[in-house]
Amino acid sequence: MKLRIVILVAGILLAIDDSELSAQGFGALVPSDSALEANSSTLQPFSIPFSRFQQVYLAGNLIDFDPNAVTRLSSLYFRLDSITGTTIGGQPATLEIRMSTTSRTVDGLSPVFGDNIGADETTVFAGTIQWSAFHHPGATVEPFDLRIALQQPFFYRPSMGNLLVDFTVSSSAIQSELDAWSRSGDPVSSVFGSSTAPSGTASSLGLVTYFVGNIVPEPSSFAIALIGIAVFAFMRRRRKQTKA
Repeated sequence: MKLRIVILVAGILLAIDDSELSAQGFGALVPSDSALEANSSTLQPFSIPFSRFQQVYLAGNLIDFDPNAVTRLSSLYFRLDSITGTTIGGQPATLEIRMSTTSRTVDGLSPVFGDNIGADETTVFAGTIQWSAFHHPGATVEPFDLRIALQQPFFYRPSMGNLLVDFTVSSSAIQSELDAWSRSGDPVSSVFGSSTAPSGTASSLGLVTYFVGNIVPEPSSFAIALIGIAVFAFMRRRRKQTKA
């Protein structure tokens, strides 16, 4: 009975820690100076079928994420370019998105796609998006109306390296340019090419992106101690039963 109580209490404490995920949600804008319109635009990757696009994000520019904590990334947001963008009215695109922690530096991506991928690569989305966004002529900047809700969250610790997001688009009816930066030395860069080729062309181009995530709280030391006590009590009880 005592063993069951200890395990139950430890479970409750861990559940409380886990529930904090919903209370600590926040976002990060990359590059962080993108409150205003960026200096470029691109059709990559969402408007180009049979394409592959890797974008790296500087860990230090994910300023709203604790660099030493694990962040559970759950959504990505993009926006139309305020000058060259056009209204999207529910056109679909089928794609796959993979994320990993890369040792590659920004503006230091290899043209070979496989060379940039980290050991923790995770497929976070595979399916069809159907975006709707209205272009506002004359607006200085468009809202982040283009959302991708990840089917599988990615657990990212900024202190371990930069974030690589790898898009493979198999089909698309979307035809609009999105807001992007094209400048060396900023927190984003990319590699673009055919989805069937092992390599592409590296450039300083990077989509303005808004990340939504949650800090994953560490289990409380008290809960861990209780679990240890429970295991110890179980092993001791088992020894007594064996001797009997």
